[in-house]
Amino acid sequence: SATKYVQFRYYPDYLRTKRWERTITDTTYVCNALGLSPILSDIIVDGGNIVRSADTVIMCDKVFRENPAIPEMILIKRLQQLLGVGRIIFIPQDPCDFTGHADGMVRFLDADTVLINRDTGDDAHFYTALRMSLHNAGLRYVEVPYVPDNSCYDSAIGLYLNFLQMENVILLP
Repeated sequence: SATKYVQFRYYPDYLRTKRWERTITDTTYVCNALGLSPILSDIIVDGGNIVRSADTVIMCDKVFRENPAIPEMILIKRLQQLLGVGRIIFIPQDPCDFTGHADGMVRFLDADTVLINRDTGDDAHFYTALRMSLHNAGLRYVEVPYVPDNSCYDSAIGLYLNFLQMENVILLP
């Protein structure tokens, strides 16, 4: 089948201040420059909040707070349709990650296994909720080293899940 692209509305809450609003990318301009004709959606989603396998997407629950006018079940159904997946697993947002990106917390190793950050001991409630979300969704998890640059980070230093994955190789810092 042909490749399809979806363009969600890029309007993350962490850029909605006078100081940062000018950094919000004009996605229409970028798509036109690349010759892409995406399916347009009014749902606010930050690309870093989508972690995908063949038929499953993992997202942080922040997507519900960024789209309060859309009832949760309708939002889930629309996301499933737009992303072309059978299920979406929602995990809690890392309390120290203002972006609410799932890609800094979880990555698929295969259809049934994900890699997650090793529990640092800083927030036992969060790590328990994350592991239970994955367990309840039927996923196994493997912890990888996690050494964030500071306690509540504004940098991706130490987030080793931001790795390069090629066909049969993972390059993990």
